Amino acid sequence: MNSIPRLNKFFLISIIFGLSSIIGVTSAIQPLYTILFMVACIGFIVFVFLLKDPTKLLLTATVFLPFTSVISIIVGGAKLSIPDALIIFLGFILLIRGIFKANKFNLTREHKRVIISYIFLLIFSLLFSVLCFYKVKGNILVLPSWAGSYNSIVIGSVVANFRLIVPLIVLVAVPLLIKNEKDFHKILKHFIAGSFIATCYGLYEFVIKTAGLGFSYLLPGHAQGVLFFGDGKVRLSGTFGEPSYFAGFIVLSIFICVYAKKLRVLPKFVLNIMILLHLIVLLFTYSTGGYLALLVGTLVYLFYSGKVKFFVSIYFLALLAVVLVLFVPTVTEVVQKPFDNSTGQMGSSTDRSNTASAAINMFKDSPIYGIGYGNFSFLYNHYRPATAIYKSDPSIANNVYADFISSYGLIGLLLLLIIFVQFKRSLKKIRIHTRTEYPFFIGAIFTILVVYMAYPTFSYAFQWVFYSILLMRSDLLKKPTV
Repeated sequence: MNSIPRLNKFFLISIIFGLSSIIGVTSAIQPLYTILFMVACIGFIVFVFLLKDPTKLLLTATVFLPFTSVISIIVGGAKLSIPDALIIFLGFILLIRGIFKANKFNLTREHKRVIISYIFLLIFSLLFSVLCFYKVKGNILVLPSWAGSYNSIVIGSVVANFRLIVPLIVLVAVPLLIKNEKDFHKILKHFIAGSFIATCYGLYEFVIKTAGLGFSYLLPGHAQGVLFFGDGKVRLSGTFGEPSYFAGFIVLSIFICVYAKKLRVLPKFVLNIMILLHLIVLLFTYSTGGYLALLVGTLVYLFYSGKVKFFVSIYFLALLAVVLVLFVPTVTEVVQKPFDNSTGQMGSSTDRSNTASAAINMFKDSPIYGIGYGNFSFLYNHYRPATAIYKSDPSIANNVYADFISSYGLIGLLLLLIIFVQFKRSLKKIRIHTRTEYPFFIGAIFTILVVYMAYPTFSYAFQWVFYSILLMRSDLLKKPTV
């Protein structure tokens, strides 16, 4: 009986001795090889550890969800963010586990349909992205100045499509690894922890930019330009590189914090401080879309929380909004910003209008299957409005709805409708099981729908973590708490 532990101890000592000998010899001959060998050993140990318990990797990725721009790496000419890298690694871990050990899924019918529909969207997206490019490239006589060659455009489009695998991995990983109420609380805690870090970084950014200390004090990959609003007010872009994108995350995080307070995931005092910090950072983004998303989401949340509370709240919110618009110049400027065309073609509102018009023109030209995801920049100048200037830099639709209809056409919209119906059914189940949680989810959904009007893509991992939580919540509510 004692021979087995002794044998394991002998093997462990032998391995340690062998590794020490290899490191000692190589350090004397080739120090670089020693470093590479040690990195490989550490990587192997981490891989084995995560292979045994990939939940740790999911929770780590959840903390880093807002790091979409800073501390990114360039792979194959494309930027790879920390959350994308961690989630793709998580997908690889789950794939290896699936080969040697069957993964036990406990998916609702709605969750299965979302995963299947999204897989079809991925296949359709990649195929038609390439096919549509070769179909229309003959019409583009002059390559855009930012494109090196036709091949580089195709490669960029394929890379853009490959990144769409991130939401699929999230949809699979969350129900696989979050199996009970305790795990559910854990992922909420880690989401809030990540939003706290991003919020603190936003406040730090405000101090650095206001003091004029320079970008060397900010994280690598931070937007290299100070964005101003009105008469010189600093706008915060945080870990997202763009104020509107940062604001979209902050608004969703506010709803997550309110929801966590309802479930008592963390002390109320802590969550109240979190919500206050979120609101301060959101204010300094000066994002009209962010402000509107919070307002719409709050009204929807109050409406479904109770009629009396809704009508009393909407009265005071309307009164507060009128006072702010009339007597606070900054608020007035934020409200007027989407309608301001005083800066001509360089203005944000004009650019959004031009890109949306181009997307509609693309949809009209190819309504069934679109122009292919990743081809918008290549075709923008060909489809831009007559009044819009020629763009020498890559352009994005900057509106998820416009980008989607131009990229995928009616086929993509059909798949999107199937996914939307499953979300609606999951919301209905949550409402049946617990009316107190339903308002949080429906309010958060509406904030995302508003935010999408000024967002570049639907593939941000933090939103799909929320979607996965929504899809699996109805199933968890049916299970007895342990």
